[in-house]
Amino acid sequence: MPRRLILAVALVAAATIVALPVNSTSAQTSDISTDWTIGQLSSALARVEHVDGVFHERKDMTVLDQPLLSSGFLHYRAPNFLEKQVLQPEPQTYRIDGNQVLVETPQIGRREFALDSYPGVRPLAESIRATLAGDQASLARYFHLTLSGPREAWSLSLQPIDEQIAERISAIVISGSGDQVRRVETIETNGDRTVMDVTPLAP
Repeated sequence: MPRRLILAVALVAAATIVALPVNSTSAQTSDISTDWTIGQLSSALARVEHVDGVFHERKDMTVLDQPLLSSGFLHYRAPNFLEKQVLQPEPQTYRIDGNQVLVETPQIGRREFALDSYPGVRPLAESIRATLAGDQASLARYFHLTLSGPREAWSLSLQPIDEQIAERISAIVISGSGDQVRRVETIETNGDRTVMDVTPLAP
């Protein structure tokens, strides 16, 4: 599978964390903040059943002098649907719905595939599903989790321990306050970096 499609799934994964609980683990988790633990963060976010938000994203690439800017909407519906709808600078759609992934861009057209068909993508998608399902064992199989900061300004780092994910993604860092996620940063192994700021839409 082309790298761009794999990274597209990774970006959807990052967006998923905006809406989903992050579960604690025993062997792979460390709680740095004494005021705000991963268990407490999980409890605060676990009640989220759906999210509609506006995102603004900046992607810095080592091969470009200027960052790539984009904006659009995020839509999440429990338990396994997430859509990232890019409006600017050009329409694009990234969607994970159960076992199916859809990527539609002007460059590659419309591509649909089953996660079962691509073992290199499956671990990342399974980590999403593990978060959705509260499957702590599966989540711990793919990520080291480290939480830092107090409740009002926490930061959660997810570092891949699965080799197939680690080849492409160095870390995903989620920042927020209380039960609100404000920023998702995706750091790629080639030096590229994507920062997504998210503003939930009013109910």
